[in-house]
Amino acid sequence: MRRVPLSRAAQLHPFLRALDHLGAPTEGLIEQHKLPPRLLEGGGGLVSTRAAFSFVEDIGRRQGIDDFGWRVADPQLAQMSPRLRRALMRCHTLLSALEQICARASGESSNLAFWFEEQQDAVFFCHRGSLEVGAPGADAASLTRTAIVISAIRLFMGPDWVPVECGLALEGEIGPVVREGLRDARVRRTPVHGWLRLPRSILAHPPQTRVPVQTRTGTEADKEPSLDLVDSLAQLVRPYLSRKPPTIEAVADLAGMSVRTLQRDLAAAGTSYRDLLLGVKLDSARELLRQPEVKMLEIAGETGFNDQAHFSRFVKAMTGMNPREYRSTLLGDHL
Repeated sequence: MRRVPLSRAAQLHPFLRALDHLGAPTEGLIEQHKLPPRLLEGGGGLVSTRAAFSFVEDIGRRQGIDDFGWRVADPQLAQMSPRLRRALMRCHTLLSALEQICARASGESSNLAFWFEEQQDAVFFCHRGSLEVGAPGADAASLTRTAIVISAIRLFMGPDWVPVECGLALEGEIGPVVREGLRDARVRRTPVHGWLRLPRSILAHPPQTRVPVQTRTGTEADKEPSLDLVDSLAQLVRPYLSRKPPTIEAVADLAGMSVRTLQRDLAAAGTSYRDLLLGVKLDSARELLRQPEVKMLEIAGETGFNDQAHFSRFVKAMTGMNPREYRSTLLGDHL
C-alpha cells in the first residue's frame, strides 16, 4: 500500500530548540527543505519524513555539529507522541514497554517498525524507518531513533544503561559522540536496519523513572500518520495552509514520487490534487468554525485565504452557506 512517509512535527522541536539556543539561522533552511514555516512557532501536525531529517542532517553539517540526530534525542521522550508516552507509563515491565513501542510505531512515523528477533540467551530489539540507508537524512533519522529507544529502556534500567551490543543503520562512519554515549558497547554499522542486543533477563525489569506526560488528547500534535494515500497527502499539506499551499510539484517531491505518479495515484483514488487541496481547506475551516471564539478573519488566514471575502465565497461554493450560517449549523444553532 503506497502512502506518504510522514513524521510527527514534534520530532523536530528539540532540534529547533537546540539551534535557537545556538543562535543558528534556521528559517532559510526550513524553506529550502520545503518544511512548513509554522514549525518555527512550535507548530504540530505531521511533516514529510524525508524533508525533516534531511534538514536535521544538513543544518548539523552546516553548524559543525557531529551526530546531531544522536545529541538532541530527548531523554524525557518529548519526541514521542503523548499517546505512546501514556502507554509506556502504564507498563510494569520493560518487555511490555517494548511491546507497546512495536504496536504503536506507525503512529509516530509512517513505515516505522520495531520487532524482536530471538536468540537463546538474548533478544534483538530491531527497528527500521521510512528512509533507506544512504538516502538524505537517513543517518540522522537512524541515530535519533536509536537514541530515543535507549532513553525508553533507561526508564526501566536507569540513566546509565547501555546495550551490550548495538547495530546502527548508517552509511556514514560512527562518530565519536555516539561511541562515547554507548561507552563499552560493541557498536557496528548495519546495512538495512538497526538493533539493540538485550539480555533476556532484563525484560522483566520494572520501571525506575517516570516522565511527565501531556494529558490533552485529540490535538494536532497527537494525530497519527494515515495508512491511506489520499489522507496522508492531506496530512502533509495541512500545515502549509496558513502561508501558501504547496504546489503539486512540491508535494510530489516531499512524498518521494514524480508528479505523474502522484497524479495517477490520485486519479485511481477518484480525486485530483485540486480537489484534495479544497477538501483540506474545508476540513480546516470546519474545525475552526466549531470554535466560537475564533474570528472569521483569523479562520480565513489559517485556511490560506488573503481576505475574508475570498474565504466567504469558498465556503459558499463548498457548502451552499456563508461562513456564519455554516458555523451556526456546525454549532447546532439551527435547531
